[in-house]
Amino acid sequence: MWSKVFFVCLLSALQQSSFGVDLKFRECSPRMPTAVSNWSSPYCVCNSTYCDDAPRISRPSGSFRSYVLISTSKDGLRFSTSTGSFRGSDAAPDIKPDASITVDPSMTYQDILGFGAAATDATGININSLPEAAQNEFIRSYFSEDGLEYTIIRVPMAGTDFSTRPYSYAMVENDTLLEYFALAEEDHRFKIPFIRRAMKLSRRPINLLASPWSPSPWMKARPTWIGSNTLKREYWHTWAFYFAKFFKEYQDQGLNFWALTPQNEPLNAFGALPINSMEWTVEDQRDWVVNFLVPILKKTGFGNINIILVDGMRHLLPEWPQIFMNDSSTRKQFAGTGVHWYLDHSYSVDRLDETHDLFPDKFIIYTESCPDYDADLGSWYRAEQFAVSIIDTLNHWVVGWLDWNMALDERGGPNWNGNFMGAGVIVNGSAGEFYKQPTFYTMGHFSKYVPPGSVRIGTSNEGPFEIKTVAFRRPDNSTAIVFLNTHDSERIISVSDITKGAIEFSIPGKSIHTLIYW
Repeated sequence: MWSKVFFVCLLSALQQSSFGVDLKFRECSPRMPTAVSNWSSPYCVCNSTYCDDAPRISRPSGSFRSYVLISTSKDGLRFSTSTGSFRGSDAAPDIKPDASITVDPSMTYQDILGFGAAATDATGININSLPEAAQNEFIRSYFSEDGLEYTIIRVPMAGTDFSTRPYSYAMVENDTLLEYFALAEEDHRFKIPFIRRAMKLSRRPINLLASPWSPSPWMKARPTWIGSNTLKREYWHTWAFYFAKFFKEYQDQGLNFWALTPQNEPLNAFGALPINSMEWTVEDQRDWVVNFLVPILKKTGFGNINIILVDGMRHLLPEWPQIFMNDSSTRKQFAGTGVHWYLDHSYSVDRLDETHDLFPDKFIIYTESCPDYDADLGSWYRAEQFAVSIIDTLNHWVVGWLDWNMALDERGGPNWNGNFMGAGVIVNGSAGEFYKQPTFYTMGHFSKYVPPGSVRIGTSNEGPFEIKTVAFRRPDNSTAIVFLNTHDSERIISVSDITKGAIEFSIPGKSIHTLIYW
């Protein structure tokens, strides 16, 4: 299989046209996993002198029906591009497609907010382990016009399990007035400099989303960072003021927040998971947000920050949003619902529809998603997991989708409690290299080519083989369709749009594609 990789890269270069595609983009430098399995796929090597790009796509001049197809596959395609034109008629009668996708631009749904990931301590530690030039390539890969162009960064408020230690910003015991509140060394070394560099490089505005994991143990019913635990009621005001102090400290660093979640996974502590956590009942968290957090944020000048409720798994829907927003006086305090992907296999995607139907004016966003740790690199299985989730959830009213850590080391950390996981980029600091996993490219098929302000539009899919599909009208009035072939073999795809005509093409087995046309 691996002999195909270099042929595929050559074929990609031959397919590119002089219109619609940036011919200067750098292609993947592939490396093969050491242990090959049925799910193995190349990963792309970056260092101080070379790193691949995500090709820029622009409208071809003088063509009404032109398209660009961007492709990534298990066999080695990485943002490979090809171009062509729609025919001004229906599908050719001698072609029998395996799947026929029909686009209906008149059916419109939700606006897209964006895609992104978290600036964890682990991400910053791994970035800092690279030479300066490789650091620049890393940030460029995620945020520049030649990268994935992420537009949302989730910022943990103090430590998470993906830190080297548990910590908060109120480490002085019984400091109820937070006179000794202070950002940590991790903020100044790993988070703030990275966020600033990303914002400076990005041509798109970047929204910051804040989430806390745990207050200091002295504020909790049991003086521990982990395990079943709640916030003492005498510290409800202190904990709300803690949020305002955090926003002020970051504002002083030139960083303003778009949104917050009141608590990362508020039921985690009930299950005694070994990570920084604090449990909330839905009623207590609602009362704390409405009666403490909102008034203090307004009083301190941060009332403009959007509040995203839940920030937990799909099994909490629609009950938690219902309790939070059961009357108009509380409903107006919340902008939307945050969801984590970890239990999606056990709870129907219909829960997203139920939540949207109850509160159609409130958005739903996936605020954390993370692949499990793999000892070897290059898992296509993880890339396909991501693609299935993103397509399915976008088709059920989700407006954005966030990965967890942007970078981890080869062990899946650092993580102070040994909860190692996977990431879109794996860093080998000793070699001065970082490795883009297949999940990195899955994310890019959405974040790069479905920019904020895109609107989901209708599609139908017929034929003997299912091809997962989601379509959008982009802000430049072009159409983007992302589709996923989960089958092992290549499939012939037909795409029809009443405003353009039809096209047919073959896509490899185990592949994801973004089709853009004007």
